[in-house]
Formats: sequence, structure tokens, C-alpha cells
Amino acid sequence: MYRLLIVDDEPYITDGLVELFTGLDYLDLDVYCAYSSAQALNWMKKVKIDIILTDICMPEMDGLALQKEVNSRWPRCRVIFLTAHSDFEYVKSAMLNNFSDYVLKTEGDAAIIKAVRKAIKEIDNEINNENILRKAKEDIERVMPILRKEYLLDLLHGAEISPKEHIEFFEQAQMELSPEQPVLLLIGHLDKWGKCIRIVEKNHKLYELNNIVNEYLGISVTLSSCVYEGTAIVWFIQPRLYNTADTFVNDWCNETWQRTISFVHGTLDSIQEKCRELTGISLSFIADSQQTEWNKLYERFNSMMFMLDQGFNSGGEIIIAGDKRKPSDELVLPYSTTSPELKVDLQLKKLDLLKSYLSKGEHTKFFDIYDQIMGSLKEIKQDNRMTEMEVFYSLAALFITFINRWNLWGRLKEDIDLSRLTRFEDHSSFDDFSNYFRELAYLILQYRSDSQATSTNQVISLINRYIEENIGGDLSLVRLAELVYFNPVYLSRLYKQVTGKNLMDYITEVKFNKCIELLKQKDKKIHEIASDVGFKTPSYFTRFFKKLADMTPQEFRDTLFG
Repeated sequence: MYRLLIVDDEPYITDGLVELFTGLDYLDLDVYCAYSSAQALNWMKKVKIDIILTDICMPEMDGLALQKEVNSRWPRCRVIFLTAHSDFEYVKSAMLNNFSDYVLKTEGDAAIIKAVRKAIKEIDNEINNENILRKAKEDIERVMPILRKEYLLDLLHGAEISPKEHIEFFEQAQMELSPEQPVLLLIGHLDKWGKCIRIVEKNHKLYELNNIVNEYLGISVTLSSCVYEGTAIVWFIQPRLYNTADTFVNDWCNETWQRTISFVHGTLDSIQEKCRELTGISLSFIADSQQTEWNKLYERFNSMMFMLDQGFNSGGEIIIAGDKRKPSDELVLPYSTTSPELKVDLQLKKLDLLKSYLSKGEHTKFFDIYDQIMGSLKEIKQDNRMTEMEVFYSLAALFITFINRWNLWGRLKEDIDLSRLTRFEDHSSFDDFSNYFRELAYLILQYRSDSQATSTNQVISLINRYIEENIGGDLSLVRLAELVYFNPVYLSRLYKQVTGKNLMDYITEVKFNKCIELLKQKDKKIHEIASDVGFKTPSYFTRFFKKLADMTPQEFRDTLFG
């Protein structure tokens, strides 16, 4: 749907054109009118206008001045001038200022309709032309590195991604890494920023550090990276496949991986020294000693971060995950990557996913993850009451935040004992509070779903009631959208989705029913009915009624009263 604004200081011309274009259903136009340039500017402040059909010679602000305002507010808007023969000098000026077309007032309706159709075609062509598509492609290529990094971060955060989606993303994002082969993880932790404190400077330093690593490792491996929480850079590494004697080597055997792992481990000292020399930043590394499948990255990454957090704090370390020692000595680390504490920590980190699904109202995804988390925690808690307490209060904090945000205390207390939400001692076992939180989640999701449906129905009811009570007033899509603080296009789409009918069709239906009601009142004159139902001229009312009833208003009245 396109928005057409008709502007003329002579009301009979404006009203006639509104009547003309409102009756042309095949053009799919949302028609507005203004009787001065000032009124036209007010419309342009409220809503995007696609086409303006305006008199070129008007008092106060003529069509040319209006055109300049249009260009500054809505550059893609098409301006069609209605002119008289004496306005030709105006037309020549308009031609220098990006106008769409002009029509002589003496040419009649057909020429005006033709000009509007031409403007619609120009808009369609501009949206679909090759330059737009090429620019879109360039924009996608420009943001693709960001999308790649975001995807890698999603994997580190434990996002549930199917193998098919995984492969499809790699193809679309043109990732150099293979989606079907494992990767070696390398994490660089930023120990000290030095004097670098501003965000721009930090980002610049991160870029420098990443480039140094790429320079040292890129000669023998394929790698991609992402920044994690502003304090670490994570590299995803695979062997670089190469040509030898005109033969492409595609060998993912164990020997290839061991060569890659040895190369990465052996180069870290040099990378660390160069980072300190060029950037002044102390960087600790933790490098894995084995490759990891993509769908296992969440667990492996968090295990390595756990090792880094629990290990050494002096800065500048190189830790080889899996060896239980630093390369420089035989010091045994005071932790185990298979400890129950780490496993609990891994599961609790997934609570962010629960929070996301709860906010979005995604029932199935929420309970799939919830059951997975609680099932895993039940297996590893080893009857440790303190671990159970940690799990309980982590879940309690999540639900309390959500209940507060959506003000659900009043509704929930009618169906569940909310005092148990903060009292761990009221729950006899892990299963007891697991079931309690599951029931609470179900109620929250159900209330949110009901609330959204109720809110939507209230919007539709308000719109319908306004239309019925203001059938002779402003029923433009913009005005209706203002009532409920929606975007006009969104309101139109929502109305169709909920009711199954177009909003404009409902307005037509209400207008027609009101016409029937008023025509049954014998003392009511036709022109009065036209005005009461919002038609600017009796002739427009007559055409509207005949289109729906297959007879004129007078003919309908004659069938009633003879």
C-alpha cells in the first residue's frame, strides 16, 4: 500500500480527487488530503508520504516550496504537479528539483490517474532495481564478519543449533572453517590493559592482538576468532589444507591434527612476546591439547575458562588444557576439568537461555532446556545439599526478576505458593523444587500468553469501537494507529492477522451498515447522510453505495418507501 497526499487550496478539487482515488481499489492507495501547504506539512510530520499530488500555484507556500520540504523529509517521495498553462515557468523550475511528473488541469481524470500509476511504478522500480540489490549485497558483505563473530559467540554460549542450520550458516557466511570438522580452541586472556582505558582504544588493541595471532598462526592453520566479554579472544583453529605437487590435500587424520596442535603450542611464546612488545598488553593463553566437535564447544570452552579462572593470577601464563601443567614446569593444577563443581557451573550458565525463552514465551524451547539442565544437575549433584542450594537460588533469582518485570505476583499467588520461591528449606528434595519451578514456569508462560492475547484483543476492540463511534470522522490508517501507538503498517497487518479481514474492509462494512440505517430514516436527506458517514460529496457517497448495493441510495430508499 502506498500513501497518496492530495494538496490543493480549492476544496472542490481536493475533495473530487480524494473521491476519485479512494474508489480505485486496484491501486491500493491510502489517501490523505490537505487544503494548504501547511496542512500538507503536518501530514508529513505524522507519516511517511509516498506520492504527493499538489497544485503548483497556491498562496503562502506554493507547490515548489512544498516540494523542497518534501525532498528534505521524504527524499523518495514522488511529487506530481497539477498545473495550468500559465504555470509553465513553475514547471521549468520544478524540473530542476527532482519532481516526478506534471499534469495539466484541463487533461482530466485519466491523465491524473496515469501520472499516479507512473509514480507507483517508479517507486517499485527504485526499490527493486539493480543498484539497490547491489548495495544490499555490499552491505551484507560488510556486516558478514560481525555475523560470523556473533555466531561463534552463540556457540560458546550454548545455543541450540541443528547440524543442518550449522552447515547452512557456514555456506551463507562463507566461513573458511569447515562446519563438519572439529576445531582446536585457543583462548587469549587480557591480563592488563595498561593505560588503555577508553572503549575505542580497547577495540583498537583487541584488533592489534588478533592480527598478531593471525600473522603467526595463519601461515599454517585456518582460524576465526571472536571477543568474549571484552576480556578474552577465542580462536577456532583447523589445519590449513594445501596443494602439494598439484594435488589438493584433504587429510583430517590424527597426524595432521597433531602437527597443527604442536605448531600452535610451539608458537605461543613468540606470540606472547610480540603482543607485549607491540601493544604493551600482557596476554595469558590457554590452548587445548585436542580438537573438539562444534556441538561440544560450549562444554569445552567453559572447562578451559574454568581452568584459566582457577589457575594462575600472576599474568602471562601459557596453560595447555589436558596436560595438568604449565609448559615451564611440573606444577599440578588445583582443579579437575571433570569435577562436579565445573559440571554444575556449566549447567547454570545455561540459565541465560532459560531467561531468553521465558521472555519470548517459547514454551517448547524453555521446557526442553529446563528438563535438560535439571536432568544433568540431578546426575552430578551427588546428594550435596549446598550444590542443591546453589541451583535453587539461581533459579529463584531468575523467576523473581521475571515476575517483578511483568508484575505477576498478584496473579500467580492465586495458583501457587510463592512463599516457597525464596525458602530452600521448604523443599524436601531436588525433585521437589525442580517440579515447583517447572510448575511456576508453566503458569508464567500461560499468563504471558493470555495477557498478550488479551492486549491484542483490547486493541482490536478499541479500534472497532472508535470506527463505529466516529464513522463520519477521520478514519485514516494514521489516525487509527495513533490511538493505540502502533505503526500504521503494523496495525493493518495485526488487524488482518487477528480478525481475518482487512481494516479498510471493516471500515467500509461499518459505513455501509450506517448508510442503510440512516436511509431508513425517511426525514434524513441524502446529502446529510453523506456528511454523517464521512463522505465529502453526495456524488462520492452515491458511487460508494451503488458499488456495494448495486443501486443508488435514492433507489434503495424507494424500495423501502415506494
